[in-house]
Amino acid sequence: MGHNSFNIAWWNTGLAPGARSKSAQNTLLLALGLIYELLHEQALDLLVLCEISETELRALADLLEASPWRLQSGLQSVGRARFDTCFVYREERLAIAGLLALTHPCGERIRRPGQHLRLLLDQRDQFHCFVSHWPSRVYADKDERNRLGMELRDEVNRVLRGDPEANIIMMGDYNDEVFDVSITEYLQASRDRELVLRKRHLLYNPFWRKLGASLDGDYFSGTIFDWRGEFTRWRSFDQIMLSAALLDGAQWRLDESSANIYSSATLSACLRKHEFDHLPVILNMQKVM
Repeated sequence: MGHNSFNIAWWNTGLAPGARSKSAQNTLLLALGLIYELLHEQALDLLVLCEISETELRALADLLEASPWRLQSGLQSVGRARFDTCFVYREERLAIAGLLALTHPCGERIRRPGQHLRLLLDQRDQFHCFVSHWPSRVYADKDERNRLGMELRDEVNRVLRGDPEANIIMMGDYNDEVFDVSITEYLQASRDRELVLRKRHLLYNPFWRKLGASLDGDYFSGTIFDWRGEFTRWRSFDQIMLSAALLDGAQWRLDESSANIYSSATLSACLRKHEFDHLPVILNMQKVM
């Protein structure tokens, strides 16, 4: 796709929840194959992975050794918990200018709304990428995720105060759907593109349109599959959201048709066998010429 497109993706691999590896060797090999397929098929410039540990990092480093992509660990210890991410980026185009763990003490615990990744694209264009993996609904109630949304929004506001037209990307597994209050009200991410262009503090969430069943051969109805679901087995917890500047800015603009849930015959089969439970989400931005 060349330098006229900036292609990004997020995938919760499920390999190492809490950065503690639990994957069997065959599952790890499957994941590596899927990552390689995703990088090449989508010509990705940035792929953010979560539920990764040192074990997976070593395997990824070997996989990428002779490739155009490089690997940056996002593993960061925070109290008794850890951020469990890593970043695969195309070296000729992207430089990682900084990585900051966003934390908020709460009694004896520390909340982790996300990580702030600062990027430089093509040695010129700055991006703020906020990466999040919020706690499972098994361990955290909606009030906890609402607080995480509010705290993450505070970080977005801090960037926008410095530059109201900042290029901001939000991506992650929020363990909430696009319509949940933590996303719509606390994080302030809207499906209304025209409103976002007028009220430029709002974020735009193109993944509203991905709530229904897919129309292609790899049937899915969300980004996470749970075979035990009573009324639905699918949820849309994985999302990518953008600031208004990436809708009408002078540098890069969202290609609306590119915001999608990625699947393949191999990945679809893996979900049905419960080897993985999340699908990647992908999105492209086009250079303004």
